[in-house]
Amino acid sequence: MTSIETALSAAIIEELVFRGLMLQSIQKLWVSWIALAVTSLTFGAFHLGNPGATLWSALAITLEAGVLLGAAFLWRRNMWFAMGLHFA
Repeated sequence: MTSIETALSAAIIEELVFRGLMLQSIQKLWVSWIALAVTSLTFGAFHLGNPGATLWSALAITLEAGVLLGAAFLWRRNMWFAMGLHFA
């Protein structure tokens, strides 16, 4: 699998799980900012399994990707938008 294929499949699968399922499910139970916080923290923790990952890198992913991608989805309500940002 090429690096482009890996990045594209990660973008699609992770966005479907974290924004498509998790964020929207939590948002139905609570408010948007709680859903964003929970999914961002979970997204960062999920990446602790990456080779060479540290708590610092997980925190960075939580903030720069989890919050950004979650907020982008909440803003546009479009999975393709979040997937495109994730892939980029």
